[in-house]
Amino acid sequence: MPTDGEALTLVVSRSGLSAWRFLAGAQADPSLYYRINADHLRSITDVTERQANVRIIRVTFADESFFDYRIMNNFDEFLVGCQQLIDQA
Repeated sequence: MPTDGEALTLVVSRSGLSAWRFLAGAQADPSLYYRINADHLRSITDVTERQANVRIIRVTFADESFFDYRIMNNFDEFLVGCQQLIDQA
């Protein structure tokens, strides 16, 4: 997982999670940064603190390691998609 603070877009799909890098903003095609298959995921949960102005999810892997990710838009829809992904795995 990146630790340099680079802005990545996290995408949930039937096959798992993927992160995409937009190098030149909306003018360039995104490039795949990493993909995580659904069978490697244990849970994706909301870990936002009550007074926080941003929404945070925690992605936990089958080996109990995890990373936190800030969701900027469509938080509730994203969590629904994540739950469907976990349920099918």
